[in-house]
Amino acid sequence: MNFTKNANIIFDISGNPYLTVKFKVMPGAMYDSVAVDSVPFLISPWGQDSTGTLVREVDSPVFWAPADGEWHEYTYDFGAKVGVPMWNGVIPPGEFDAIEAILIESVTYPGTYDFTYYMDDFRLGDASAPLNQHKEIPFVAGKFWAQFKVTATDSPMNGAVGMSKTAVENWSDLGPIVRFNTDGFIDVRNGAFYDADMSYPYTAGTEYIVELIGDVATQTYSVNVETGGVKTVIATDYAFRNDNPQDTLNYLDMKVYDKPDFGGVPGSTLKASFMKDDYVLGWNNTIMKDLAMSGTYNVKATLTPSADLINAGFALSKDDPALLGWGDLSPIIRFNNAGFIDVRDGGAYNADVELAYSAGKAYNFDIDIDVPNQKYTVKVTLENGTEKLLASDYGFRKEADTLNYITKLQLNGGPWGGAIGDLLVSNVEVNSTKVQDLNLNQFSIYPNPVNDEITLVAEDNIQKIEILDILGNKQITNFTNDVSIQKINVSSLISGTYIVNIYTE
Repeated sequence: MNFTKNANIIFDISGNPYLTVKFKVMPGAMYDSVAVDSVPFLISPWGQDSTGTLVREVDSPVFWAPADGEWHEYTYDFGAKVGVPMWNGVIPPGEFDAIEAILIESVTYPGTYDFTYYMDDFRLGDASAPLNQHKEIPFVAGKFWAQFKVTATDSPMNGAVGMSKTAVENWSDLGPIVRFNTDGFIDVRNGAFYDADMSYPYTAGTEYIVELIGDVATQTYSVNVETGGVKTVIATDYAFRNDNPQDTLNYLDMKVYDKPDFGGVPGSTLKASFMKDDYVLGWNNTIMKDLAMSGTYNVKATLTPSADLINAGFALSKDDPALLGWGDLSPIIRFNNAGFIDVRDGGAYNADVELAYSAGKAYNFDIDIDVPNQKYTVKVTLENGTEKLLASDYGFRKEADTLNYITKLQLNGGPWGGAIGDLLVSNVEVNSTKVQDLNLNQFSIYPNPVNDEITLVAEDNIQKIEILDILGNKQITNFTNDVSIQKINVSSLISGTYIVNIYTE
């Protein structure tokens, strides 16, 4: 197939990279003289590769149209394949970012089809954009920062961008919501209503950088909007939409209502850059808290990157770290955006051995932490059983007399971030490796193991008893009347190992 290049024919899919077309195949279709109930069509975008040669996109979609004499509509997202840049903005060789021709053909190889068909309603770009669009992201359960670009095709119109736990079908599926409203202003959902700290009009065709900063745990967020290099705060500590609580955020979403009855504009849409993986997402998720680690400890964890070249850290800290607060952390293991695992040693990252990581591989970490001396040692076991000493007696980044939090921090996208992906954390264990100033004759606990009730005896009067699971979560708290013998019913606990804290006078 030969194409004649015409510089004046370039399809703009930069905002909404979609193609829609309708096929109608008449009954009686044959393949090598055998009746068939559907026939395949191939839709191929063509564009210039890095050498300027007009080439076909290798991963072109095939649609099977039923031979029933009815119209069937097909939509394809070119943004998933054509001209998708890597995390550093470079388009891979063989890709192209401008479509200069589209070939629609019936697939005849290896046999021959014989059929009659009609094609109609060919739409590309904004005219083909779905009213609901979603981009799946790694699950966010803590503090988050999302930044992307949005352009409205009309003003006023009725559309919104936001974040959600499930792919959005209805407005109520959204948690944080930034709306381009029917009065021509950008406003933000605050609980049950839309509001804004200040009036912010929008114009059609103008690109706005939208920034959402929030915390899933508190169901609150703030919104900044930037255009022309000027950033404006339009919402501060607003509440998520409150008729559908979101305990995690798993999607970036765009939703448009284009019916006139609620102020919509037919054919209007929002061009959201996250649909082409052009966004920045930073977040931290708390893995454990209330650890009160003040001596020497061993921490084990399995870390699995879902993509290469991410930028993620597994770390411990005294205080709950701020959003992207790497400076709040003490021991840090990092999967860096150069593709290596390194460890924080005081003021810099380092590693005793060079260790490249690969997407989908599990890395089993064994971390010995000496809080009094602000030192830690990191060993990692690979899937093939090989053990490597990654760091020996490295210094904390931030001094801490106790370590209370285990956190995962991550930054995807942007020049300082990493590839779109996640660092999966599992099998976390925390164990004390030293008992300090403990006289085992001061108290006793029996029976052990126990079924229904345990008895605790201490030399001094007991003021409070806590029973925690191995993750540090409190299961039972019992305040006593300053007695030295106390019985506790534990029949509600599931079978397992528990930690008992006894507080005396």
